[in-house]
Amino acid sequence: MAIDNITVYSSNMCGACEMVKAFLAIRKVTFIERNVSTDLEGRKDLMKMGYATTPVTVVGNIHISGFDAKQIDEALKDLDTSKNEQP
Repeated sequence: MAIDNITVYSSNMCGACEMVKAFLAIRKVTFIERNVSTDLEGRKDLMKMGYATTPVTVVGNIHISGFDAKQIDEALKDLDTSKNEQP
């Protein structure tokens, strides 16, 4: 599933981050990864959104903190549905 507007904010040594990325890969969803351990701008963006820990998955306008398969699936479904409704 190729859906734009999906970003995973991750960090080194983060098991939950690996789970989010594997979950998306299993569903064949492409995403941008911003590793805040090495990406200072990504870290600033994460902090501006009000988060200090990873993972944070951004699907469209939805922010999901931690690994929550149900929330990720719902956000992907909502994003896919909204893209199909556009003219």
